[in-house]
Amino acid sequence: MTNPTDKLAVWQHLASEAGSELLRAVRGKPQIGPRDLKRWRERFGVEETAAALDLLNARRKAKRKFPDRRDLLADPQGVEQATSALVADHKAKRFAALGPARIHDLCCGIGGDAMSLAKVAPVVAVDANPLRAWMAGLNADCDSRCADVTTLELRDEVFHLDPARREESADRRRRMHRFGDYQPGPEFIEDLRRRCPTGAIKLGPGVDFAELPSPESTELELISERGTLVQAVLWTGDLAQRPGERTATCLPADASFTAHPQPLREPQEPGRYLYAVDPALERGGLLGAFVEHLRAAHTSVGVVHEKLGLLTTNDRLEQPLLTGFELHRQMPYRQPKVKAALAELGAGEVEVKTRGGAVNPDEAQLALRGRGGEADDRLHPQAGPAEAGLPVHASRPIMSVPGARNKIHPFAENDKTGPPCDGPVLERAACAGKRRCRLRVVAPPHCSYTFANSRSGRLSSMSAHLA
Repeated sequence: MTNPTDKLAVWQHLASEAGSELLRAVRGKPQIGPRDLKRWRERFGVEETAAALDLLNARRKAKRKFPDRRDLLADPQGVEQATSALVADHKAKRFAALGPARIHDLCCGIGGDAMSLAKVAPVVAVDANPLRAWMAGLNADCDSRCADVTTLELRDEVFHLDPARREESADRRRRMHRFGDYQPGPEFIEDLRRRCPTGAIKLGPGVDFAELPSPESTELELISERGTLVQAVLWTGDLAQRPGERTATCLPADASFTAHPQPLREPQEPGRYLYAVDPALERGGLLGAFVEHLRAAHTSVGVVHEKLGLLTTNDRLEQPLLTGFELHRQMPYRQPKVKAALAELGAGEVEVKTRGGAVNPDEAQLALRGRGGEADDRLHPQAGPAEAGLPVHASRPIMSVPGARNKIHPFAENDKTGPPCDGPVLERAACAGKRRCRLRVVAPPHCSYTFANSRSGRLSSMSAHLA
């Protein structure tokens, strides 16, 4: 179906009492076969059946983004492009502090942001797609309009704008990263800001900051959700609380750091603890400023490598924007020795993370897999390398965590072309439940290391081992 108006009519029928029978029939079949499709198409219609399948697929996709909205009206692509409830609620707090009489949500999609903004003030949701505009109105329980936002004559209104960052056609879908390729584009955005100075512009996290308008009068916020960088927001007018600065926010911890970007200090030798920084800090160019902020209370804080987003210190830090690890020991990487060391530590299943294709992670994972997984108490996470009597020197890195699911990160042999391997470099660790942990390591492609594991930023009793 190519006519947007006809497609809207199908969805409106689906959302009515008359369409509930079809939804119940589709929902009641966990595994749908050709006979089911044939029967539904003959009884309810081809387009109606396709819409019902899209809706239920979208609701399955939306469970993580919108856990409290089982009645969400959306198509799968709309869910993919929508701001999650967690991020939208965070953004809505800034609008709430302003206390606007009304908010225009432009290019609203299915209403991911509008649902949160509607809790703050009356919302007018606008989208050029009649189906999405209708969905947003029902999802957010707000006024909605189908219109080309570039034709609106808005003045002195508070706005939220989510320009399209994907090129979509019948045979092609492409994500656009350049600010100049957004739709509507920079010319409209600048004109909108002249007429309506106060607003928020949603951006892709990979946007080139140099292309953004008026850095001295706007505030750029980078937002991560559960360790993944999800979006950037350009705050303008009265919504820019710290004009000219950048903010890094991690959710759901709701922790933020705001500063002007500044250069990093020279890298230093690893201390007792290693801390992976939140990706919003690194992407925002705020690592240097954050180190100086920490050094006010912990003078030993420094960076391990200028491009790896890893801090080191001899102190334990409790900071939501950091994930902490204790350096246990390190030794040259050779696969047989690594496997033997992991077996000694009681390691079981291994997950390999790498950058730049230094190793094949699938092959290394199979080769290094052990039979352990129960021996958390065989380690001594408080013992440093010297106390343990282990040789400490830089070479290829490897990281493993003895426990239910263990993670190892090897890199290629030292090819003597890169900077010296001064110590371990771990980017991130996240654990879910008592038996599953995920680690990600980053380092120069010729180095390798090992660390102790932590959960939720706190060092746990599990220890990571540098083999």
